[in-house]
Amino acid sequence: IPAFNEESLIVETIQTYLALPQDKKEIIVINDGSHDKTLKLLQTMFQLKRIDENSNTFYSITSPNLTVLEAPHLGKAQALNFGISHAKYDLICTMDADTIPTARGLEGCLRAFATDSKLVAAGGVIQTLNAKGWLTTFQGLEYLRTFLCERLGWSILGSTTLISGAFCMLKKEAWKKIGGFRPDSITEDLDLIVRLRKAYPGQNHRFRILPITTCHTQVPKDKKHLMVQRMRWQMGLIETLFRNADLCFNPSFGILGLVAIPYSWIVEVFSPLLEFTALLIIPYALFQGWIDPELVIFYLCAGLVFNVIITLFGVYLDNRYVSRAKNWSCLKSA
Repeated sequence: IPAFNEESLIVETIQTYLALPQDKKEIIVINDGSHDKTLKLLQTMFQLKRIDENSNTFYSITSPNLTVLEAPHLGKAQALNFGISHAKYDLICTMDADTIPTARGLEGCLRAFATDSKLVAAGGVIQTLNAKGWLTTFQGLEYLRTFLCERLGWSILGSTTLISGAFCMLKKEAWKKIGGFRPDSITEDLDLIVRLRKAYPGQNHRFRILPITTCHTQVPKDKKHLMVQRMRWQMGLIETLFRNADLCFNPSFGILGLVAIPYSWIVEVFSPLLEFTALLIIPYALFQGWIDPELVIFYLCAGLVFNVIITLFGVYLDNRYVSRAKNWSCLKSA
């Protein structure tokens, strides 16, 4: 768990991890050069002591499973590499400091690894933690659409390209094989899985998204932070696709190379550019009388109806099979 200035939620997060039922576990927190009260809170709440005077490693007197590593500000990727290098078990799980895991999700991923020797990495459905107000509620709906109507579908087709770093379980030997997280990557989780797909090609190795909620994570509460997050995601996607351009339309990678990667280029990279261009061209074309207004209205309505259906389908799947709330709870806070 890399932590950089996470004083607002770090204690609650670690308490949740410590309460997980697994006996064989270690929780490694990397204090990534925080200049707030992150380390002080951890020291106070979990009675941390240095292994020796010159060590950057703390152990907890009250919680033997907890280790805290102190580091200069390395960045998330390097902090993860630093923490994983201290891990003693063969199976690791990277999580964000503002993420609350679920015992059912963790157990489901562990069971998947126990029953499938070909599994390299696994994740699940991530849901929002702070769904209050219209902006966070829309993000909650977006998460359900993304995980249940897209990522789960790619997983079924054996073409997973992303397991979110907020909760990603993988074999330590796989992390070693590709040299860990790339320090200069904008989106280290996407980059990691795409590189793992290249290192473990074919059907003898599997990457799965499970239909189970693995954690709840905080999302941006205002437009400014949301825009920064989405710009980072978009730039990270473009960077990773360019770095792994040899995957695109590569038949040796099956559906991943022939469909999933081209889909990422066409839908995720180029479609926003086309949509922005359309926003400029269509009003001018309407003004000039080049296109029929009724045709524009028809396509706008068709697109809206399609998106509403996809969203409601995602909410239905969540209530029926994943969260099993059966009360459309994600809409109540709007």
